[in-house]
Amino acid sequence: MILIWSPEAFADLRRERDYLTNASETAGRNQITRIRRAARALLTFPQMGTRVAFQDQTAFVFVVRGTQYLLIYDVDGEAVRIRRVWSGRRSRPPFERAP
Repeated sequence: MILIWSPEAFADLRRERDYLTNASETAGRNQITRIRRAARALLTFPQMGTRVAFQDQTAFVFVVRGTQYLLIYDVDGEAVRIRRVWSGRRSRPPFERAP
């Protein structure tokens, strides 16, 4: 399997890195490392997230352990595509549980 970051997810990751490193470079680097490791873990267990409805499609949400971040992703054949990196500091997440 391969890991693909959508442009939106990459922008989310960059924005979070900038926000976090503004307060503490070490803490910011550690959080971003956790997010990236969680994304790589999805390559081994791609459907370990919770199925949700996101932008009129089915996707998965995975909670990054030890953080307030969620990875919103989908699985397409041999690829895991990270669609968004969502922070708990933001408003309500942009998805609903899938039926």
